[in-house]
Amino acid sequence: MKDYNKYSFIGYTMGTMILPAILAKKEDTVGQKDIEGDWSDKEKMAQVMKDSEEKMIKAFHNEPQIKIVLGGNLIEMIRRGIFKNPCDIP
Repeated sequence: MKDYNKYSFIGYTMGTMILPAILAKKEDTVGQKDIEGDWSDKEKMAQVMKDSEEKMIKAFHNEPQIKIVLGGNLIEMIRRGIFKNPCDIP
């Protein structure tokens, strides 16, 4: 159980990044064609990050399963003491 709790945060973080890509529609995800190009170009990188954020928000709005799974996991992690309940923080 100690190892489970130790790595739960890492799993939650990975799930936060991966789950939307798995559950979302293709047009709501960031694909290879979205990240191609010269990454030394700061303007290009900023645009890719902006586009990625917009697609992530769109995926969350279009796929309620994402919110249900991530929200349920977060509640469970608060219950187990891995995360603190924001209401308990002074």
